[in-house]
Amino acid sequence: MRGLLLIHYFAVGFCVEEQAISQFSAAGDERYSPGRRAELIGPDAAPLAAEAGTIIFGDPDERFTGLLGPLLDTIDRMRASG
Repeated sequence: MRGLLLIHYFAVGFCVEEQAISQFSAAGDERYSPGRRAELIGPDAAPLAAEAGTIIFGDPDERFTGLLGPLLDTIDRMRASG
């Protein structure tokens, strides 16, 4: 049951966050644009932080599935430990 709740809360939270990002982006707000974020940070000043934008705000389907895998692994470990 805890595993199901964990997936549920993750999926709901992810969707809420994606809706907010979509709304801001549709209104022309560039705060979630990986390219704009990298410009503001300055790739020379903080290259890892500038690159992180593509992971944080990149393709939502890739992000969801990329995070779901470790979540499912965690649930499997929870189930195995009782």
